[in-house]
Amino acid sequence: MSVLSLSAHGPLGIPDDLESFLHVILWYAVRYLPHNCKYVGTFMATFFDESHYGANGKLACGPLKMMAVRDGIVPLGMSIFSSDPDSILQFTNNENPELSHPIDTFITNTLALFKDYYAVRFKFRASKSRDGGASSSPMDPESADIPHFKDHSAMENLFKSVLFDDSVSWPVHDKTPDQRPPNYDPARTRTYDVPSEPGTLDVEADQPGPSTKRQKT
Repeated sequence: MSVLSLSAHGPLGIPDDLESFLHVILWYAVRYLPHNCKYVGTFMATFFDESHYGANGKLACGPLKMMAVRDGIVPLGMSIFSSDPDSILQFTNNENPELSHPIDTFITNTLALFKDYYAVRFKFRASKSRDGGASSSPMDPESADIPHFKDHSAMENLFKSVLFDDSVSWPVHDKTPDQRPPNYDPARTRTYDVPSEPGTLDVEADQPGPSTKRQKT
């Protein structure tokens, strides 16, 4: 779901549908494509399932998804404020490490559009708050000047740029085994796994107590 659909009570529109679609792509990409995330279960729970109560007392989107659309990157944790490049999710081309993976290009370019879009929405909401309006009310997607997402064409063009451009080479054997831990349950705990190499699974047993047994597949 989009950041605003999780955080606001008001009209939603095409941008929210497209953002939700982007999150579905990211959900599967981080499970089945090679990348630099060592804690897949923890990342998935934190990015997709975490929430918090805002200043207005209402449940709101978690900080990592909010940071993604605000900054145009996918943070692996709150250490995004450091200069460590490993703090940003990056997909790798396992057949040619010199080239970026096309899915990385697609996600990066799509988030750049959402970064522009949310800059306008957040600016609108801040303006309403200063003018005495309800700061929790999102911008009406049908009445405001929204960049990129009046229709589906911007995202459609991004899809075409990575799927139908002959200069873009997708790795043939880039699918990995499912990197989501088999004990994944965001309702139970936020720590699911231990560091593993891309394409492997090295999961700490999700059992009560100090057990250090590990299950490998």
